[in-house]
Amino acid sequence: MAFGKFLGIFWPAISSSNWIVHFWKVPKFSVGPMLLGGMDVGLNTQNLVAILVVVVLSIINIFGVKTGALIQNVFTTAKVSALLGLVIFGLFLGRNALAIAANFGANFWKNAGLGTPHEVGGGAGASVLVSTLTVLAIAQVGSLFSADAWNNVTFTAGEVRIPTAICRYPWLWAQV
Repeated sequence: MAFGKFLGIFWPAISSSNWIVHFWKVPKFSVGPMLLGGMDVGLNTQNLVAILVVVVLSIINIFGVKTGALIQNVFTTAKVSALLGLVIFGLFLGRNALAIAANFGANFWKNAGLGTPHEVGGGAGASVLVSTLTVLAIAQVGSLFSADAWNNVTFTAGEVRIPTAICRYPWLWAQV
């Protein structure tokens, strides 16, 4: 879905609002304080791209682990290269002495204690004080949920050649 969404930036025809088949719109309804419904049901170009990507990657994986690993290495190399390119661009072309002084100058360590209260918006003119530790914890939520590699560990079970032998003979780990 993300691939289809971001591909739509380059090609506006790929969009969640560009419907191929539109069946209906689910009516809105309330369940206690929650308002549910209101979504469209059908197939749009963004969903079609997502389906095609899953089908293509599944077909590639049918040809074996080595082919799938090659594709994964190509995509990983592309992502790391793009990230390195952004870092190099930021270090050499995006350097701004005024911004560096404002961000890392004399006030860099001001209010840096873990228990130091920080004012954040509470809505309706109110403000809420939270500690630096709370601010750091909230800032990490997105990165922790995006790094959900823990669930991918189980996928290695399908790559093991002799699963029963590994349990009985640990020295086979080196040969698998």
